[in-house]
Amino acid sequence: MFSARRPARIDKTTDLHGAFVVPPFAEGHSHNVESTRFDAVAALHLKAGVFYVKNPNGLKRFTTPLIGRINVPQGLDVSFAHGGVTGAGKWPRILNEQSDFIKTYLLYSEQYEQRRADSTYRDWRGLNPALLPEIVRRAHAAGKRVSTHVETAQDFRNAVAAAVDEINHLPGFRPERNDPRNYEPLSRYQLSDDDARRAARAGITVVTTVGGVVELLTHITPDSPQAALAARTLEMLRTNLQTLQRNGVHIAVGSDEYSRSTDFEAEQLAALHAVDNRTLLKWWVENTPATIFPTRKLGKLAKGYEASFLVLDGNPLDDFANTRKIRVRVKQGVLIPPP
Repeated sequence: MFSARRPARIDKTTDLHGAFVVPPFAEGHSHNVESTRFDAVAALHLKAGVFYVKNPNGLKRFTTPLIGRINVPQGLDVSFAHGGVTGAGKWPRILNEQSDFIKTYLLYSEQYEQRRADSTYRDWRGLNPALLPEIVRRAHAAGKRVSTHVETAQDFRNAVAAAVDEINHLPGFRPERNDPRNYEPLSRYQLSDDDARRAARAGITVVTTVGGVVELLTHITPDSPQAALAARTLEMLRTNLQTLQRNGVHIAVGSDEYSRSTDFEAEQLAALHAVDNRTLLKWWVENTPATIFPTRKLGKLAKGYEASFLVLDGNPLDDFANTRKIRVRVKQGVLIPPP
C-alpha cells in the first residue's frame, strides 16, 4: 500500500530521471481472458500497462482453470460474469454460476415485441425490458452488481430506469448488423442531457467500447458514398461522450477487443477528441478500475491505496501517445519484469 509516512529504514531508492508516474491502466470490457490462451493474453495486457480486466461473459469452464493464475502479484486481476442473461430462465442457476457480477442484454428494446416474433433478428434481440428491474432487484439482494449491454438510446434509458450499476457500450458503438449503412437514423443512438443526468443521479458507469468503429469510420475515404454518414456518426459518438461527461456520468474505458487491449481503445478515444487528455486519463486509471473492483482502493497515488503504478517516459497530458512509453510496471509493490 502507499503510505504518507516515511519508513524508519529504506531498503532501496530509484531515480526516475524526470519520468512521469501514473496509476495502472484497466480494461473495462474484454472477453479474451480465458484458459485456452491465457499466457499470450496476460502478456498482451501487462505489456500495455493494463493490470485489471473485466470480462462480462467468460464461460465458467474456461475461467475456472485460471484460479491461481489470476488475481496474484505480477499477474492480471480479473472479474467475471459467467454467461449473460438474454431471456427468462431459472434464477438459481444464474446465482449458482458464482460470477462476480451479472451481465444482461438489451438490444433495440424499443422493438422488443417485433424482434421476438421475427427469427431474422435472432442475434439482434435481448431481454424484455420489463424484466430488467426484477433482475436488478434480485441481483442486488444477492450482493451482485448488474452490467447491461445496450445498443440504442432507448436501451440506455431502460437500463437507467432499471437501476443497473453499469452500462456496457456507448449507444452507437456499432451499427445494426455491423453494417455502417444501418446507422441511419442516427437519432436512435443519440443521448440527451436528461438521459445523462438520470444516469449520473443513479451512479451508473458507462463503458465506452467505441475504438473499433472509430477506427473503421475514420478510415472511410472522403470520396466514399459513406463519407458523409461516417462523419456524422463520429460526431454523434463524440457528442454522446461529451453529454455524459458534462452531466457527471462516470465513464470507463473498455475495448471489447479479442486481439488488442484497452490501450487501443484509449488511443481511438484520444483521436476522437471528445475530451482533453487529463479527463481521458482519469477515465482510464480511476473510473475503470473502480467499476471492475468497486471494493478495492485502486486508481490513485494516495495514502491507503494499493501501491501499483506505471512509470512513463513522457507526460501523457501533453501527448496521450506517451501512455505507451512505459518504462516500469509495479503492482502492489512488486516489480513486474519487462515484457
